[in-house]
Amino acid sequence: DGAVGTLEPGRAADLAAFAVPGARASAALPEAVGPAATLLVVAGAERVRHGHVTADVSGISARATAAADRLREWRARLAAR
Repeated sequence: DGAVGTLEPGRAADLAAFAVPGARASAALPEAVGPAATLLVVAGAERVRHGHVTADVSGISARATAAADRLREWRARLAAR
């Protein structure tokens, strides 16, 4: 369907890894996963390593606030219909 890509050399990918302390990795253990990613790669670029941000995040707060404002405006327009 084109919604899922592949992991292969030369392609950019998003990947998030989380620690599962005291357990073998399993999709059946989501409650055991901590809230912070130990590794985060976005479009092939590492953003978090060993739980620490490795990228410039100076504009994230402003972008998140602007996105939340746009979402509130969109919801208000829907409600007004």
